[in-house]
Amino acid sequence: MTVEELYEKVVRPLPEHEQVRLASFIMWKCGHGGRLDYSDEWSDEDMRDLTAHSLSVIDERLGETRDEPGATVTR
Repeated sequence: MTVEELYEKVVRPLPEHEQVRLASFIMWKCGHGGRLDYSDEWSDEDMRDLTAHSLSVIDERLGETRDEPGATVTR
């Protein structure tokens, strides 16, 4: 079973708060001996990831707007 299949079959049906609990548990078990980095500092990689995700969400939403019948996109 792939991670994607596991997610679709087991994790996705869970309520959101249980998904967060599971994610926290996995991070606790797998990450840095149970220590999480609570730093307020953002690394360059964090900023790149945030920017890439933000742009993909914007592109997706603009694409949905373009696909709607009679919709116009203004820039």
